[in-house]
Amino acid sequence: MTPLERISVSFGLENEMTTNNGYKDIFDVRGKSYNLAAELCPEARSLERQLLLDLLLPEPGERIIDAPAGGGYLADALSSLGAKPLCLEPSEQFAAGLSSDYQIAIAPMTDMPFVDGYADKLGSLAGLHHLSHSERRCVFSEAFRVLKPGGVIAVADVLADTKIASFLNGPVDRYTSTGHDGLFFSDGEFSDLFASAGFKVASEQYHEFAWSFPDEATMVHFMTQIFGLTKACPDTVYREVTNSLDVRADATGVHVGWGLLYAHAVK
Repeated sequence: MTPLERISVSFGLENEMTTNNGYKDIFDVRGKSYNLAAELCPEARSLERQLLLDLLLPEPGERIIDAPAGGGYLADALSSLGAKPLCLEPSEQFAAGLSSDYQIAIAPMTDMPFVDGYADKLGSLAGLHHLSHSERRCVFSEAFRVLKPGGVIAVADVLADTKIASFLNGPVDRYTSTGHDGLFFSDGEFSDLFASAGFKVASEQYHEFAWSFPDEATMVHFMTQIFGLTKACPDTVYREVTNSLDVRADATGVHVGWGLLYAHAVK
């Protein structure tokens, strides 16, 4: 596979995401809106992404799978550091935002179209909570297969029973046309998935940070776009965000409290 190749892998119903409101179903609808949010405020989630990069430690020339790649938020950072992103994305609509400079595979995460030992590393940022428990096991097993010996996997996603989880399965679920029924991760679940797949667990830790914006209007617009809150007016979005999450304003802008569970392991 060449660096500029876009792969479209056909797959039957048995390989598609099987959970209600699964990843592909959601982002076939919301992918364009999500990518518009990134264009509106590209650095809003920079701390979230950097924490994952700190675990991946990308090196120039490394082949690093970004799964799910979405519109390329993680892949763009990997490329800027000299790595070669391999963008694996189940939704073709969502992948439309990816740079044509990247190698792109339109395929389910449960059946990665890479040969054994193809990649140096794999990163996954906040997309796995749309998968069932059995699908997660398949993803981690596939990750182990496609990574080289000594390869690194780094993941980050929503921790169950947090304000973030309640916001996503509450207001976001109510105000987006696709609904949001996330299956969030329990403490220690990443470590269990790593071990079951054959990885050597290196770390698992919850990190809090903030999504930052220049002003309230930008924050509301961003949250509307990234979550596809088509059923809410701006005032409703502002009310739900400020009631559900820790929001503060200072001289540098408006900051929305967020947090994810981060983990990494070695093959």
